[in-house]
Amino acid sequence: MAFERVDSIILSPSAQAYCCDVLGANMFVPDYGFPLDISKISLSPFIQAGSFTSPMLDFYSEACVVDQNGFLYVADSFYLNQILKFNVNTMARVSKLTLSAGEGPIRALVVDNQNGFLYAVIATIPSIIVKIDLSTFTRVGAITLSSGENAARSAAIDVVNQLMYVGCYVASPSLIVKIDLSTFTRVGAVSYTGVQGPYALLIDTDNQLLYTGNYSIPGSVSKFDLTSFLFLSTISLGAGNDRAFSLCGDLANNLLYVGCCNSAGVPASICKIDLLTFTFSQSLSLLAGEECVFSSLKEVVGGYAFFVCAVSPAIVVRINVEQPSQPSQLMLVGVG
Repeated sequence: MAFERVDSIILSPSAQAYCCDVLGANMFVPDYGFPLDISKISLSPFIQAGSFTSPMLDFYSEACVVDQNGFLYVADSFYLNQILKFNVNTMARVSKLTLSAGEGPIRALVVDNQNGFLYAVIATIPSIIVKIDLSTFTRVGAITLSSGENAARSAAIDVVNQLMYVGCYVASPSLIVKIDLSTFTRVGAVSYTGVQGPYALLIDTDNQLLYTGNYSIPGSVSKFDLTSFLFLSTISLGAGNDRAFSLCGDLANNLLYVGCCNSAGVPASICKIDLLTFTFSQSLSLLAGEECVFSSLKEVVGGYAFFVCAVSPAIVVRINVEQPSQPSQLMLVGVG
């Protein structure tokens, strides 16, 4: 299968960007700027299809998610405990929700479309998880994690089993916390050593496995059995592939693509993991200026993986992971 950089789009207007999500054939990228700009990217053809500048005092986004009804939720990192709601079809700001005092900063947002709830992951000491009713856009509850389960900044939901897994970044050893969403209670945690903090989580629901991208040098990916809720193993991504900040799954083909944030001035790299053997396969360096991949779409779309570089202005890079390239056609697609 192919594994190559195809092209990229430099977003405009945009500051650096730390999150993204997708709905249908469009990707949405809020930036970490003032005022807040949101870019809309068509995945096919690969072009910037539009942008929206919030008319309010909204800025500095670090977390976002899109629900199935076409609403984008963005954590405002300046005000720490505010979540903004945008209609992605009209690119209009709909409303704002202010959480309770102390419920910030928000480092991750995850949505349970099946049951109509949004969860905000709060990087406090210890961490807090806030539950929000999407139909009314109101806060309906919160749980505080146990002592030592600090500074959570990643989460993933197993919708089938109504479980959420939360990665605690500032913890020694590193921790994954398990939450029962049906009762909204913490039910346990598993620790693992040798790496620094889980920065990204990806669930393989069919095989009941969890993968974490770890903040370590070199970068690493860890694997957990969700049935037994046990740590299995960690693999290194090798020298020159640092800080595994984002994970993009191609689970149908048993492959995982990892976005790495290397040293300043060094292009980011994308690593390919064979999930059948859970081994590092190969890495791909991006171009000069395409530094620090911080986020990505969680799944391969149409044979491509999409990664966001946290530079200013932000850059979205498209990686072909499925078909051999056809140079004569690539010239017609996107901005490179």
